[in-house]
Amino acid sequence: MGTMPPFQLLGARGPVLGLIHGFPLDATLWDEQRALTSHLRLLTFDLPGFGAHRAATPATDLAAFAEHVRAVLDAAGVERVILGGLSMGGYIAFECWRRFPQRIEALLLCDTRAEADGDEARANRARGLAAMREGRRTELLEGMFDKLLAPQSRAAGRPAAATRAMMHRASDAAISAALAALRDRADATPTLATITVPTLIVCGEEDALTPPPIARAMHEAIRGSELALVADAGHLAPLEQPLAFNAAVARWLATHHLAR
Repeated sequence: MGTMPPFQLLGARGPVLGLIHGFPLDATLWDEQRALTSHLRLLTFDLPGFGAHRAATPATDLAAFAEHVRAVLDAAGVERVILGGLSMGGYIAFECWRRFPQRIEALLLCDTRAEADGDEARANRARGLAAMREGRRTELLEGMFDKLLAPQSRAAGRPAAATRAMMHRASDAAISAALAALRDRADATPTLATITVPTLIVCGEEDALTPPPIARAMHEAIRGSELALVADAGHLAPLEQPLAFNAAVARWLATHHLAR
C-alpha cells in the first residue's frame, strides 16, 4: 500500500463529512467549510499530485482516484462517510458510490455533472494536454481560471487569489493525468438511479461549467434528492459564497438527522 495518504480530520465529534476537491485545485478549497465542525467532523485531503500531495504519483483514471479516497477513509479510521465532491470531485464521488456504497451515508454533489465529456469538451481536454506538452501551463490555467468564478468573485480578491494559488500548486504530471482521466471517464448518468442515500446537489447560479439546468437534471434523476442554488456564485460555490453554501449544507444535515 505504501505510505499513509495525508489528510486532515477536524472536529471533536459526530459523523464525518469527507470532501473531494475539484480540478486543478486542492483541499484548501474547503477551508471555509471548517465552520461546519460545530455539527460534525470534517475530512479533507489533497488528491495525488495536487496541493501538499504534489510529489505523489498522479491517478490516471477515476478508479484510481476513488481508491485513493478509500485509502484516506481507511487511514482516517472512517467506516461510513457523508461524501461530498466538487466538479471532478463529484465524478470521483460517483465512482466511490459504484465501488463502495456501503461506506457512504449520504452524498453532497457540488457544481458537477453526471454526463461524460461530449465532443467539444473532449477537444478542449486535448487542447489542454497539448498546452501542457508544449510548456504552456500558465496559459492553460489562466484560461480555466476565467471560467471557474462568477465575475464578482473574480473581482473580490480572496476567492480569486485562493483559486490561483491552488491551481499553481498542482504538479504538471497531475494536471496532464487528470485531463486524460476526465476526457476518458464513463457516463455516470445510469448511476444516478442507483443512489439510495440522502443527496444534496449544490450549484452556483452563475456556474458557467456545470450550470443550474445540469444540477436540476441530476436532482430529477436522484430519487429524494434536494437542490440548493447559490446566488452570486460560479463553479466554486463553497469558496465564493461560503456562508450561503454552509447554511444550505447545515439545513440538509439537520433535515436528515445526519449531524449531531
